[in-house]
Amino acid sequence: MTTKTRLTEIEKRLSPQEVVLAHLDAAMQRYRSVDEWATAIAAGKVPAVVNVVADAAADAAARAMRGSPRDAVAKAEVEAAKQAIFLVKLLVDVWFQCLRQVETCRLEACLCIREVQVLLLQWPTGGRPAGRTAMRVDRPVEPTAAPSNDQRRAVQQVRRLVESTVARAYLAQGTVEAIQKGYFAGRPVLLADDSRAVEEAVQVAETVAREFNGILPLLSDGGDDASDEADGRIDLAALRVSAAPAVRREAVFLARIAQAEAIKLIGEDDGYRLACAAYRDRFAEGAEAPRLGRE
Repeated sequence: MTTKTRLTEIEKRLSPQEVVLAHLDAAMQRYRSVDEWATAIAAGKVPAVVNVVADAAADAAARAMRGSPRDAVAKAEVEAAKQAIFLVKLLVDVWFQCLRQVETCRLEACLCIREVQVLLLQWPTGGRPAGRTAMRVDRPVEPTAAPSNDQRRAVQQVRRLVESTVARAYLAQGTVEAIQKGYFAGRPVLLADDSRAVEEAVQVAETVAREFNGILPLLSDGGDDASDEADGRIDLAALRVSAAPAVRREAVFLARIAQAEAIKLIGEDDGYRLACAAYRDRFAEGAEAPRLGRE
């Protein structure tokens, strides 16, 4: 029995969520990344997943409703297809947002490293550097001159840039985890290479933050207030906590947009209204995420 045949047989007994997860599991075994999977679809090697899962979910619902009135069966088929499409649209939206954030993190991390290097080169120092950081920038000895206000502002600008990069990485990682937990029974939704890209983005951003913290005591007046300067270290734990509201808002927004896209694809008029409401409420604290199967 081929993988396709086994999948077809399994789908006869699955809910829309389970149908989507079965196809996702099959894709994870065959493809390393979303890009590879999308390339196969574009080349006509595999069908568009949204059509496959919608048909499979509708067929499963019809089998489960066998013997029921025709209208009830038809309604169950539409609802099952809608749920399956919703989950596929949610997957695609999460992939797009996550990978876009990861790529931005890479660029921002490079900029952070360059800004730290420039900062150290411009800082008033008094001799041969004592060592090297992991970013290959020299550690200066105690400064001989107090930093100017412009230099202090430069330090704060770099700090904000590093914090923004870390927060972006946490947002990407947290949103994926929230969607997994809320709609996919906690199952992974990223393919292997994409999952590793998210992990690396977080690791790189955190490494840059630690490097900034490492040089921060050196960017002081060299006097008794050096410890006060070090109080401006980046707190990674606090940043992760502070990212939680943004993670929830992003997860809610993506789910609401996926819901609207599914309804539009089915041909119902409420899709546009739901999409407009999702954009209107994107940053609202009380916005509610759609539940699986709820319009």
